[in-house]
Amino acid sequence: MKGKLQAFSIMNTEPPDLADQYLSIPYEEGKIDLTTNTSKWLTLPKSFYTLDGRDCDKIGISHSAFRLQPQPCNHGFQSCCSNQLDKFAKDESERLANGETPLYAVSRHGKVFASHQTHNSTLNLLTNQTVTSLLTLEVKADDLKYFVHRWEGLYFLIMLIGYFELN
Repeated sequence: MKGKLQAFSIMNTEPPDLADQYLSIPYEEGKIDLTTNTSKWLTLPKSFYTLDGRDCDKIGISHSAFRLQPQPCNHGFQSCCSNQLDKFAKDESERLANGETPLYAVSRHGKVFASHQTHNSTLNLLTNQTVTSLLTLEVKADDLKYFVHRWEGLYFLIMLIGYFELN
């Protein structure tokens, strides 16, 4: 018997690209370890945030945003406060409760595993992907021997698609 690994780890989908997003973890009063409830975590585009506090209707606004808007005295209460984290979190909770696909929940990328120690926190994201490998086996019937191999790794589903004989 002769086996040849033709191709390995051909990913059908690319891993998520989170470079242009911020991870938002809701603060829970009195909790030190914020890693216990990852179902409420959101990944939002960086464009949804203001880092200097001067842009209205973005996460991170400050008093400067109110002062700098045109004709600030003519605007109503909370005129500059839309698109805040609590709104995104509420909308996402409603989507999940209705069985809809989440737009911003971290869970849309896969299963989240997080841990927190005093000086070290880790975040692992187990993505749901299909990885394809191609293995060619050649068997000569008069010289057949039985082997048992143990492979390290985790295999959830192995399918043999098509079989053909070469003469």
